[in-house]
Amino acid sequence: MMEQDKDAGKPEPQLSILSVSKRWWHVCVILLCVQTLVWMAFVWWGSRDETDSYRELIEAMVYGSSRAIPLFIVLSMTVPLVVEFIGGLIVVLAQYLIRKFEKRGIEIGEGRERAAWMIWYKKMKDAEAKGEPFDEPPPSIEENGSSQEN
Repeated sequence: MMEQDKDAGKPEPQLSILSVSKRWWHVCVILLCVQTLVWMAFVWWGSRDETDSYRELIEAMVYGSSRAIPLFIVLSMTVPLVVEFIGGLIVVLAQYLIRKFEKRGIEIGEGRERAAWMIWYKKMKDAEAKGEPFDEPPPSIEENGSSQEN
C-alpha cells in the first residue's frame, strides 16, 4: 500500500527520442511508419509516369525520400503530440462514460428504493383499512433497527 502511494506522484518513464510514455511508443512507431508509407506512395504516384524501369522508380523514390528528410523530422515530432492527444481524449471519454453510468445507476437505485417504499406504504394502508396491526419495518430499516443509508 505504501509503495503505491510513493509511486503515485512519479511521472511515467518516457523514451527520449519520441518524448512519449513507454506504453505509447509502439503506437508512435506504427504511426510514423504509416506516415512514411503515405509519403512514399505520393512519391511513387508522382514519379511513376516519368520512369521506364523499376530501377529508375527506386532511384526516384530514394531521391524523393532524401528530399523529404525535413518532413520526416517534422512528422516524428508530431507523432508524440498526436498520440498524447489521443490518450488524453480516451481519458476524458472514459471519465464522461463513468459519470454517465454512475448517474444512471443512481437513478435506477432511487427508482427501486421508491418502488420498495410504495409497496410498503400500500401494505400499511391496506392493513390500516382492514383494521389489522401493521408491524413490518420500512424498507430502509434493517432487522437490527439501524438504517441502511450511509
